[in-house]
Amino acid sequence: MNGDDLVKKTSDFVQKRKRLFRAYFRTFSSGDGEKILEDLKAHFETNLPCFQGDKGSYDPLDAMRRDACREVILFIEDMASRGRKNNEEEETEEL
Repeated sequence: MNGDDLVKKTSDFVQKRKRLFRAYFRTFSSGDGEKILEDLKAHFETNLPCFQGDKGSYDPLDAMRRDACREVILFIEDMASRGRKNNEEEETEEL
């Protein structure tokens, strides 16, 4: 693979990622998207600490599950945030 091919593949990858970021932003910044994200947070109780129960007593599998669900929520929020930044950058470039 020569340098031009690498540059093209990198550019294509970056453009695909930017489109994906914007899709997350459009989806989860809409009224319905915000409701869905809030419902996911409530359903999976991602706002609670991983360790529940009496002091010194906890279910490690429940802690692992809650932490994994929280990670998915954080991923969605991060992708939407990147999409918001990309939208703002594009709007600034158009001016």
